[in-house]
Amino acid sequence: MRISTNLMSLASFTALSDVSNRLSKVSKKLATGLRINSASDDASGLAVSQKMRAQIRGLDRSAKNAQDGISLLQTAEGGIQEITSLLQRMRELSVQGANDVLTSEDRGHIQGEIDELSSQVDAIANQTQFNRKKLLNGDMSALWSTSTSHLSVVMPGSGRAGGTEEAAAVPSGNFRILFSTLDEGRENIQKSNILTLRNGTAGTGAVMDTGGAGLAAMSALNLAEGSWRLETRETPFGGIRYLAGGMNSSAAAVGGAVGVSPTPNTVAPGTYNVRLSDAVPMMADFDDALELGVVEGVNISSRGTSSDFDARFAVRADEAGTPSSTLVYRNDIPGGTVSAGGAGDVSLTVNQDSAVNLFTHYAVTGTDRRDLMAGDVVLTESYVTSRDAVMTVSLEYQAADDTEIHISYRSSGAGNAVTAVTTWQAASGASLDIGGTVISVGGMGMSDIRDAVNGAGIAGITASVDSLGASRRIILSNSSGGDVAVTETGVGPDGLGLAGVVADGGTAAGTFREYQRSVTLSMNGSGLADIAAGLDSLTGLSASVTGGGGLPASVQLAGHANYDVSLASAGQIAAELSLDHVFDGGGSHSSAQVWNGRGVIADTGGKNLADAALSIQNAVGGIPGMAAFAAGTTASGNLHGLSFSNAVGIYEISMTGRAIRELSTGVYGPPDSITVGRGSGFSTGNRVYVNHVVSVSTFSADAMEVVSALNSAVGGALGLDGLTQNNGISPFSAISAGASRQLRLSSVPSSGYRISVTGGSGGSLQEVWGGQRTVNRGGTSFGQVLDYGKETVFAVAGMNMEEAFGAISSDGRLSLNWLTEPSHTAGEHEGRIAFTNVSAGAGRRVFSMAQAGTDQGNVLNAERTLFDSTGPFWSPENDGAGTVNSRTLQAHDRFSLQVAWDGNRASDASRYQGSASAWLWEGGTAGGGTSGQNAAALSGALGLPGFFTGFVAADGDAHGPDLVAGDSWMTYTTARVAGTADRLELSLYDGLYADGGNNGGVTEGIVYAFDDGALDDRFVSINQLVRTAPGIGGSENLSHRLDFGSVSQNTTLSYGERGSAGTYWENTGGSPSWYSHSYYAGDTTCFFGSGGSPSDIVRNAEVYRQNDINASLLFEFDGAGLTVRAKGFDRNGSELPESADTSPWSFPPAVFSQLASGADVTLFQGTSHEIRCTNLQVATDRLSAGDKFVINVAAAAKLDGLNTSPSLSGGFLSAANVAVEGDPFRVQSGEWGSSAQYRLADGAENGADLNLLGYFVDPLNGRSDVPGLGYYTGTLILQAEAAGFAPGSTVGAPDGTDAGSRRVRAEINYQGDARPSAGALVTSAFFGDMEAGGETDLKRYIGGVGYSNYLYGRRGDGTYGPLNEPGAERYNPYNASLVFDVISVENGSMRFRVQGHVIGRDGRQWYAEEEDFGLNDGQNTAKNSAALPPVIPSEVVNPVVLFRDSGFGGLFFDEFTLGDSSLWNEGDRFTLSLAASGFTDGISEADQLSDPLLSPASDELDLFSDNRGTNMPHSLRFNEGVLDNARVDIGIYQVANNLARRGSGAFAKDQVMDGTLSLSFSDFHPSSADVEENALTFESVFGSGMDAGPAHYYSRLSDIGLFYDGNGRFLLEGDGGRLTIRQGERETHVTVGAGMEVGQMAEYISRQIWLDLLGQEDGIPRGEGSRFPEGSGPRLMDRRDMNRIFRFIQHVPGQSGNDSVVSTLLAHSVLPGEERKLRFYGSEDLLKAFGFASIQEGEKARMMMRVTDAHSGKSVSPAMAAEAGSRVYGLLPAGVELDVESEIGLDRILFDRRRGTFGAQRQDVFSHVVHIADSSGRLQIGANEGEDMMFRLGDMSLSALGLESLDVRDREGAVRSIGRIDRALDRASSQRAVIGARISRLEHTVNNLSTSSRSLTAAESRILDADVAREMMEFVKLGILLQAGMSVAAQANQLPRHVLELLGR
Repeated sequence: MRISTNLMSLASFTALSDVSNRLSKVSKKLATGLRINSASDDASGLAVSQKMRAQIRGLDRSAKNAQDGISLLQTAEGGIQEITSLLQRMRELSVQGANDVLTSEDRGHIQGEIDELSSQVDAIANQTQFNRKKLLNGDMSALWSTSTSHLSVVMPGSGRAGGTEEAAAVPSGNFRILFSTLDEGRENIQKSNILTLRNGTAGTGAVMDTGGAGLAAMSALNLAEGSWRLETRETPFGGIRYLAGGMNSSAAAVGGAVGVSPTPNTVAPGTYNVRLSDAVPMMADFDDALELGVVEGVNISSRGTSSDFDARFAVRADEAGTPSSTLVYRNDIPGGTVSAGGAGDVSLTVNQDSAVNLFTHYAVTGTDRRDLMAGDVVLTESYVTSRDAVMTVSLEYQAADDTEIHISYRSSGAGNAVTAVTTWQAASGASLDIGGTVISVGGMGMSDIRDAVNGAGIAGITASVDSLGASRRIILSNSSGGDVAVTETGVGPDGLGLAGVVADGGTAAGTFREYQRSVTLSMNGSGLADIAAGLDSLTGLSASVTGGGGLPASVQLAGHANYDVSLASAGQIAAELSLDHVFDGGGSHSSAQVWNGRGVIADTGGKNLADAALSIQNAVGGIPGMAAFAAGTTASGNLHGLSFSNAVGIYEISMTGRAIRELSTGVYGPPDSITVGRGSGFSTGNRVYVNHVVSVSTFSADAMEVVSALNSAVGGALGLDGLTQNNGISPFSAISAGASRQLRLSSVPSSGYRISVTGGSGGSLQEVWGGQRTVNRGGTSFGQVLDYGKETVFAVAGMNMEEAFGAISSDGRLSLNWLTEPSHTAGEHEGRIAFTNVSAGAGRRVFSMAQAGTDQGNVLNAERTLFDSTGPFWSPENDGAGTVNSRTLQAHDRFSLQVAWDGNRASDASRYQGSASAWLWEGGTAGGGTSGQNAAALSGALGLPGFFTGFVAADGDAHGPDLVAGDSWMTYTTARVAGTADRLELSLYDGLYADGGNNGGVTEGIVYAFDDGALDDRFVSINQLVRTAPGIGGSENLSHRLDFGSVSQNTTLSYGERGSAGTYWENTGGSPSWYSHSYYAGDTTCFFGSGGSPSDIVRNAEVYRQNDINASLLFEFDGAGLTVRAKGFDRNGSELPESADTSPWSFPPAVFSQLASGADVTLFQGTSHEIRCTNLQVATDRLSAGDKFVINVAAAAKLDGLNTSPSLSGGFLSAANVAVEGDPFRVQSGEWGSSAQYRLADGAENGADLNLLGYFVDPLNGRSDVPGLGYYTGTLILQAEAAGFAPGSTVGAPDGTDAGSRRVRAEINYQGDARPSAGALVTSAFFGDMEAGGETDLKRYIGGVGYSNYLYGRRGDGTYGPLNEPGAERYNPYNASLVFDVISVENGSMRFRVQGHVIGRDGRQWYAEEEDFGLNDGQNTAKNSAALPPVIPSEVVNPVVLFRDSGFGGLFFDEFTLGDSSLWNEGDRFTLSLAASGFTDGISEADQLSDPLLSPASDELDLFSDNRGTNMPHSLRFNEGVLDNARVDIGIYQVANNLARRGSGAFAKDQVMDGTLSLSFSDFHPSSADVEENALTFESVFGSGMDAGPAHYYSRLSDIGLFYDGNGRFLLEGDGGRLTIRQGERETHVTVGAGMEVGQMAEYISRQIWLDLLGQEDGIPRGEGSRFPEGSGPRLMDRRDMNRIFRFIQHVPGQSGNDSVVSTLLAHSVLPGEERKLRFYGSEDLLKAFGFASIQEGEKARMMMRVTDAHSGKSVSPAMAAEAGSRVYGLLPAGVELDVESEIGLDRILFDRRRGTFGAQRQDVFSHVVHIADSSGRLQIGANEGEDMMFRLGDMSLSALGLESLDVRDREGAVRSIGRIDRALDRASSQRAVIGARISRLEHTVNNLSTSSRSLTAAESRILDADVAREMMEFVKLGILLQAGMSVAAQANQLPRHVLELLGR
């Protein structure tokens, strides 16, 4: 069977498949809407569409990017806007703070807000973020670091620079900044107010020995409280001298020699006077009467040992009574008569009935004539104005200087612009060589060059022009089959960019160049330089300014060879400058000429405001083009100013001058400038007066009051104007010229005014000024010479009252009248006068009157004054009293009658005695009134009414008394006694009145009658009067003083007195001197641990009155029992046995227990030297272990026989006496001493060796049992002459200088010898341990201080040591007072601050100090006197030297031994007094001590105080003659603590007194006396509120007056002492309080500044958390300079002018530059108290800076000068700024002691590296590479804005802050402007991107999108074909199927 193929079916299937495929594609296109769904659809179209799609998506993304960029920038702007708001508020607060109505506290509150706002500014800068990117902290500009903290980078915000993004980019890399120092700069120094003390001490009650010591004047300030005594010496202390009276003598003449016992029995240092007497004034022998109990004591008579007499009493008991009688028994009126009851010159009647044994003596002691004038009357007068005087003063502003004016062109503020249209062209003559074909293209643009290339017919080379905005470029296409070389020749600097090789089949694209690029520049408000700079920035142009100053200026323009530039201007600038021009490939053009910096001077200096305005107008108007300028004045109330109008014209006007500054700011200072803008005006404000009249009330004013009133009124007006520098000035003053004042009117330059005195009512203008007065600013004028304190003397001295009345009445300006007129007729004896002022007119005066002389009052022959001083009393033309009255004076004669009586009443033996005076008038008759008055006066004087019944004195002289002084008479009355009487029979052998009238001095048989029992158990004075001579003093009281027991038996007693023996030394504790008595408590030395007063512990030491032992007793208490030791001798001169000293006698317990209440105890009982104490009373409960005290006992003085022939003076016998008084340890106090007396029987002293004294207890260190420390056991050894003591030598005080004194003065220095060596004495101390109850032995603290007797230096043999070589001796010449203040104790070493007042023997003075002086505990030299035994080498060659660097060479100590350092504490203090050597240079000590002709001749002052820390004085020695007619100021340091008497006083115990005793001498020791022990005594008394002089280093702040307000409130209470100190950005806080010392405060503040502000190390370890302030250099300074930062100026060292004002605080900024000035903040009152003012302004360091690449060394920028501490602009590109701190390059800060300043040592040349990495942001704002925009956001932090450490706590800072904030606002505004511009650009960019995206999307749609209608039609067609095909296929398939079916069948 044959089966054929199904070709038909296959064909149908193929056709159907094709249709189906086509339908599928059409369906897909219809479904997607795209024409191209795969590359097969349209490969080329798909490629194009994909590029378009990338572009579209890129554009869409870029638009979003730009939107994000806008958001970022808006976020940044929002932050800056808030910062701007904060800055505006800060500026407002600064303006508020600049107003001086605020207090410091107010400004402190403002500062608090400023600080918070500042913190917020930094917070915004650091926290403003966008997508976690910080925007305003500088990170969006650059990242940087530097090699030093003193250099920082500030990144400003920026727009485009130089017209390109690239030029604005931050310069990245490492830059080396090279510094060359030009000037180190200068620190700021401030000075405080002068600190003076309001609390202190002053000397008062001074008693000066002007005759003996030659002391003329004294003053004492701030010495320790207490009593002071000055002893002056003609020879230096140390030595033994023999004195007869006050004159030098010899041992033989005195009667004995004195020596000192040798070591170890040394005598305590001090001065001892030993007085030797061969007689005593009183002796008594009453043993029998004492045994019977009839008489218990005999006392010295009332004659007071003024004569030689012996007296014997016989006591007769129970005798019969006696009658009375009266008689006149002596008349001593020459030629006159006295009668008792009869007639006579004196007639008296006496009552004869008396119960008194009475002697009566009458003496006319004086007459009292009428009062005479004591001195002349002085009338003091001063001119005064009338009661209604008013003066007028005119204030007319006067310009301070001429005004410098500069005029410069400035365009108007709106509508001005310049538009440049720029198109590139090839330079003339240019050509292109393309493959060897040269085409000329000179002057062609891009299109022309394209056409030229295409027209050149170069095979395969075609040129086209590609455009981009306003730019075009050439594109060359090469299809030549080979590479083609292109060369550009002469095209110009900005070429085509085609040079090179164009590859075959490739293209070469040239550089885009400007094509019709239009740039419009705003020229609003621009000067020529701004316009030139703007034009110069245009492509194709260069521009600069030529001319200027005095010549017209223009903008010079030049075109570029490659550009065609068309320049067109708009606005006013077009006509004004004529800038329009076309530049075709070059060319030049000049603008119109205008003024630029044209200068002119307006002669305003010295002119008033209107004239100044006219001068300015004339000066400006005279310049061409400036005629429209106008200057005028303004006014507001009384104040005026200047205004300027520049409304018409094209110029800006700048004016500079002091006057301009003053008128515009109110501040007089260096010239400043203002600017009057174009088209605007300017007003300075109304600040000054113009013809301002001030009325001044000068009612009844003297010259000084007129000055005060004028200054007050004018000063008030000046305080109300707008000028600040004239506040507080005083234009008026007065010139003193004797008793006149001439007024002066001065106008200082800062006053601002011409001042005129224009009027004065009541004649005051003419009287005071002589007419109108006017002074220009800086000038002076004078007024009239006015009386002021003029004196007129009325010579009335010696006149009586009536005569004075007449003399004074002669002055017609006074009217005198009697108020009480004397009259004999009326019996009026007194007078009184009234004085009235009648001056008027120009002679108008105010008077006061004073009378010389002293008004003696109502005394004999008185000199009187009418008044002491009186007034003022005024002219009738003034208000006020016009009359004054005199005293009432005596006008008649009188006389004084002294009535002396003495006796005893019979009834009770009481004494009836008196010496009264009665004033009696002469005249009258018996029985008359005057007689009765006189009798009554006399009876009243005696106290016996009716004793006299009449008294008449004749009056024969009307001008003087008849009786004269010396007239006298006596009467005697015997008492009447009834019944039994006790009688005393007196025998008197009187050598005083041994003349015949007194029976040769023998009086026997005088009988006193007393009632029985009247004498029993009583102390009775048996009184009598002895007629001594006729006249005044012709009688004498003589009282025999007996202490009776029971008068029941007859007995006798005797006593004697020796007038030639002087007067007993009454220093016996109340016990009669002639008895045996003792010295104790305050008269000897002692130590009591309880610190109580010696007299409170040893309360009594009464001894048996007839004791025969002389002894010194040492009592010692060991805590359980009391013992006593003794040294001495008996009345016969026999020494006590040695056992009395070596074997102490112990008190039996029973006796010891009685001592508290008083015990009768016999010491050494049972021995030959028993001493009975009848009442020894000791407060045993107050004794403590170690207590010691001394009692010295004197034997009794006894009479051994009567001299019954008193006319024979040699018959009077007497005992001998030795009196000793010393000041052991130089103690001059009533509570310590060394007093003793020794009594010897007549002749017992002859040839004897007697040991005097023997025990001395150290009042401070007496607890020690070591001899020589706790107590001394030495004696003064007296070797009497063989014949005894000098005949006629008298008793008395041991230091007496009376003629009969024979004494030895032994001066024992602190070493126990008598050499006048240099010495060091501890004068006061404060030890914390001691005060806390610890160790009280001073020796434990200070073992020994030896002040070298010699200077030290290089000796002749070349060795170093004391300069003691024979013949070349140089003795130590320096006296000093030193204070040692412990500042640290560590490891056995003490560090001291030492201050000293040093006075040379030649009178030169120094103040010296050691701020840090170290000493070790124990010995510091080879010498150690504190050791046991003492270590004392022959010489010390390694002395301790204080003040070695001082002007005097230092103080040398051959010993400085300190105690255990464990006892010392910081704050312990002690003072040393150093006495210079008394020896003379060049002579050995031995020669000077042995040869009287070579003895030291230096003068010495010894100053003693009872309030001190030790028992030593302040001693000073001077060369002979230095003190003559000189003044010496002795500086004395003392610690207020009193170790000896623990009284608190008015000062803290550790308070250091820096006192001064000023002494002025005439001729030193004119009396030539060797010693004046009381040359001066005074009290140093505390006073509060006094002027206590300048403060010193140790003054407490509570004692300084400035720290108290007007109400006495202490300013440092509470928080008042809190002080803030600021320097730059750093602050420290200190608190000062009342107890702080000035020096301590200064060092405390220095330390805080050192640590907190300067960041220096102090050597003290810190905790882990501590650190130095950022940027500090902790080793920049020397630590020893720390305390100089804030320093108290104690004394002027003579080197630095900064230290020239003492008692002030000096504050150094240390670092250079005014910005490093220390600024102080605190309470208003505290700041005023300190009153800091700059005395040296700070200056910044200057240096040259240049920048190089740190790697290549290539220069980046030229060198420029800059200042450390400033911001540097322009050194780095792209506006990068550098903050250069003051400390940069500093190596060291050193203190220059000569200049008194800190100086910076800076490296001459140094460098630092700055690393900068650009972190500017870039916004991708295009779809393609390179289509981005750079942006940079500047740092808006405080530091970048220049607002770090913004401070408004004072006015200066507030004013400075205003300018700083203004600059910060400018910076913020500039940044905002840049941001705004960027946002605007981005907004346009978004719009452009959107437009581009839409356009590209449309183009893409045209390529990709399907034609739906067309495709639908194709779809329908294909659908029909598909259906037809399927039908055909079906039909085709049926035939084979049928065949198969057939086959199958």
